[in-house]
Amino acid sequence: MAVQFSDQQIADLLKENKPLPDDYLKRIVLRSKPGHKLRLGIFNILDFSIILTVVTAGSSCHLVP
Repeated sequence: MAVQFSDQQIADLLKENKPLPDDYLKRIVLRSKPGHKLRLGIFNILDFSIILTVVTAGSSCHLVP
């Protein structure tokens, strides 16, 4: 079932502290895929899309430590 969030709820989630493990930089692997480009705004390179994933209690999502 899809969950819809209000603009305020999204803003609150974005402000929430998201601690990262000390070695997180070692885990990042940048890959280039043909046909995929970062979705940047035409007039402002700081205007880009993000994906916000919310894991709720009881969900079947498994996070890899």
